[in-house]
Amino acid sequence: MQTVGQRIERAYEDAGYSQGEFAKLVGISQSTLSEIVTGETKLPSAKALLRMAEVLGKSERWIVYGEDGSLERPTPQEQDLLSAYRKLPPETQEHLAATIKSLVGSNQT
Repeated sequence: MQTVGQRIERAYEDAGYSQGEFAKLVGISQSTLSEIVTGETKLPSAKALLRMAEVLGKSERWIVYGEDGSLERPTPQEQDLLSAYRKLPPETQEHLAATIKSLVGSNQT
């Protein structure tokens, strides 16, 4: 299974870019791209990921997971909920997560 960095490297090489050319197109330093390719940095920033997908003609989902399709972006309401969730103490997060899983499970009949 390929890593994120290996997928990115293969894609920019297949597109005919050198590492330096691709980094410049994406708007990151060559050293940052090198860290992503070698796995020192696991993922590019969100901004760099979007630009990589655009330059390569690939989906963000393909870059991150090796799958076709696009990543689902949270709605503003979902972002607000996630932000609020992260402010809760861990035990409350666990309880809330269990409740949500229970509700989702009961609605799948």
